[in-house]
Amino acid sequence: MLPWLREAAAQVEVASVETWLVVIFLAVGPGIIGQACWTYAIGSFGAGRAGMFLYLIPPCATMMAWGLLGETPTATTLLGDCLALSGVIIVNNLGRRGR
Repeated sequence: MLPWLREAAAQVEVASVETWLVVIFLAVGPGIIGQACWTYAIGSFGAGRAGMFLYLIPPCATMMAWGLLGETPTATTLLGDCLALSGVIIVNNLGRRGR
């Protein structure tokens, strides 16, 4: 990000208080929520199983964008979501057989 440091410094000087509050919220809020959820998941399921849930992020993001923002998913987005869900299903099924 070093090449854009000069431009960023110029924008910081003219940023409004609202902009600063939004940036601080986006830096701290989701970080705290994400870390708390990740810590809970590792404590409850273990690192391997909790890591598997990361594959559910793309389908959840697609559904949220569709429902909350009205963005219609494209065919490639739906294909990617299906691939991510397939990975979760495969890992779950193969993981149970190996035990």
